[in-house]
Amino acid sequence: MLRFRYRARLRAVPRTLLWRIFLMVAVLMLASVIVWSAIFSYFDRANRARQTAQTVVSIVNLTRTALLNSDPALRKDLLLDLATLEGIRVYPAESSDRITPQDDSLLMRSITEEVRYQLGASTRFAAAWEGLPGFWVSFRIAGERPGESSEFWVQLPADRLLRPHALEWLGWTAVALCLAMLGASKIVSRLNRPLKTLAEAARSVGRGQFPPHLSENGPTELADLARAFNQMSNDLQQLDADRALILAGVSHDLRTPLARLRLGVEMCGADPTDVDAMVSDIEDMDRIIGQFLEFSKGDGSGDLEPVDLGALAEELSALYARRGHPLSIEHTTTEAFALARPQALRRAVVNL
Repeated sequence: MLRFRYRARLRAVPRTLLWRIFLMVAVLMLASVIVWSAIFSYFDRANRARQTAQTVVSIVNLTRTALLNSDPALRKDLLLDLATLEGIRVYPAESSDRITPQDDSLLMRSITEEVRYQLGASTRFAAAWEGLPGFWVSFRIAGERPGESSEFWVQLPADRLLRPHALEWLGWTAVALCLAMLGASKIVSRLNRPLKTLAEAARSVGRGQFPPHLSENGPTELADLARAFNQMSNDLQQLDADRALILAGVSHDLRTPLARLRLGVEMCGADPTDVDAMVSDIEDMDRIIGQFLEFSKGDGSGDLEPVDLGALAEELSALYARRGHPLSIEHTTTEAFALARPQALRRAVVNL
């Protein structure tokens, strides 16, 4: 079952070189971006936490100082200006306040530890106060009597303090991935064109044809492959030419003794029936030699011609009758023709 699923997944994977390189580049780019982001976040966390904590401490100290030094009659206007202009809201803390704690991430723990170190261990943090989301920090203002203090909540704009890297780098990641895919497309296209040409040339060789000379330019590996293919094609052409030359020479040289043999048979004074049989065999051999000559001149297949099957049967019947093997021929009223190569069809029937 597992093997079947594995094979099914393999079939689903694109088999072309273009798509395989696309997928490989995409996976490598995504993996490199994820690893790079993780490394950057790890080494940048301490710096971000320190800067964010310093910003929080500065805002809280400035807010506390403004409240302490402002005229009590103008504090309401001061708080309104802070909320309107800076997005900073200050509310008195109560024991019945409904708060939502901050997330327990490494960055947030580093920020809270740094802020508590500067503002005091009693500093509290919240992600929401009375249903209002934000970055909430508590601070205390000393009262008129010794030991007395009032606690307040200050809301800071979370988007100004915590800027996630994922959204910032998402666009750059998409751009880098598109550029990588475009580069992969260019690389694969340069590889695909000569490979397609080579595949078509190999098919031509398989059909018995000789393709034109392939270009030996480009990358070293492709140039070596094209050079080897051209050498193979040249060797096959030379081998075919040598074979044709040998067949032509042998076929031509055999006809001279056959002609002398036929002349000797006709002048030997033997029984006419035996002479006809031997002459028929010599003619068959001459036709076979002629076919070899045709093969040496071209592809050896010859042209298709309409062949009278009845006449061919009569000829073969007379041939075997002279050899002492009479054949019975059943004649039909209609003529039978076949589009074939005469000598090849004749040899096939004789072999049967």
